[in-house]
Amino acid sequence: MIYKLKDLVTIKYGKNQKKVENPQGDYPILGTGGLMGNADQFLYDKPSVLIGRKGSIGKVKYIDKPFWTVDTLFYTEVNQELVIPRYLYYKLSLIDFNHYNEGTTIPSLRTATLNEIEIDIQPLNVQKAIVDILSSLEDKIELNNKMNQTLEKMAMTLYNHWFVDFGPFQDGEFVDSKLGRIPKGWEVTTIKDSLRIYGGGTPKTKIEDYWLDGVINWFTPTDVTSSRSIYLTSSAKKISNLGLDKSSAKLFPPYSIMMTSRATLGEVAINREASSTNQGFINIIPNEQFRLFYIYLWLKNNKNLIISISNGSTFKEVSKKNFKELKILKSDYIIEFNEKVKPLFEQIESNTIEIKTLVEMRDYLLPKLLSGEIDLPEAKERVEEVVQ
Repeated sequence: MIYKLKDLVTIKYGKNQKKVENPQGDYPILGTGGLMGNADQFLYDKPSVLIGRKGSIGKVKYIDKPFWTVDTLFYTEVNQELVIPRYLYYKLSLIDFNHYNEGTTIPSLRTATLNEIEIDIQPLNVQKAIVDILSSLEDKIELNNKMNQTLEKMAMTLYNHWFVDFGPFQDGEFVDSKLGRIPKGWEVTTIKDSLRIYGGGTPKTKIEDYWLDGVINWFTPTDVTSSRSIYLTSSAKKISNLGLDKSSAKLFPPYSIMMTSRATLGEVAINREASSTNQGFINIIPNEQFRLFYIYLWLKNNKNLIISISNGSTFKEVSKKNFKELKILKSDYIIEFNEKVKPLFEQIESNTIEIKTLVEMRDYLLPKLLSGEIDLPEAKERVEEVVQ
């Protein structure tokens, strides 16, 4: 049946969060950009579809635990006699709400306009079957993401044990250094004396040949911050070989490290294919002495230090010059350490590849299930094969 959105939900305004903010609070504070902090009170405690009111209005979000939203983000009270909240989220996720934008300088949505949007809704039993199929994929994706977080924490714990606390080396002799007391035989060196680094660049956007049929990964900070993965396979935008040649973008090898260095600082990811970036990155090439996982964990562990060397009035930036002067420990044990954490990172990479497959299947099935183009038992069988 066809319903207007106002028949399915009551659209509610978020509220200012200042009086409920608490870093130790149990409830997430959400804005159009995502998580903004925590609160010790909730605004609503039932499953809800969240719609941007101002700013980032293109896509909806779903939440099924108590939450608080600020006034730039609508939340909804869903009429569950007509529609399952998560099913409604899937339906609304296929809508580009930018089409309903009524703002001039800042994208904005009005409840009066949203209320009149027409949506075709399948019977409740079909809704439930669709939610079960898509949820099983999303649950597997979430499980893999959580597993990756745990594996990365394990690797970081081992890094701190070896290179911060020097746990395995306490029985040996220690000497003074520019980084404090370190095991004898180790050295303090600088990034410029240890590693090769590249910047990035942007081909002229008005020249189509620089972008048309692009085959080279060209990462932006958004690619890194929007991903929950250490490993990135593909960028949202790609450039052509001509675009690479005619810009300051540089091609660097697979399994290098990309670190955001402008506006968003110190976020890191590993590229699985030869890639380039825009100018918002410092890209680091591991070598025989300074191995991939050691450098990755060193960057993560020293994020605050990296941020502290940034400067700029309009937006903060870590310059390559300042970054090159940072001090780093050099030890023959780096190679042994890298081998110890390698299985953890290999499992993370394997999980990441599986996540990509699951996301592609979900995105393929979503519109077909909601339009009735695909048979439900067939879809369920396909999904069960990949989530086992």
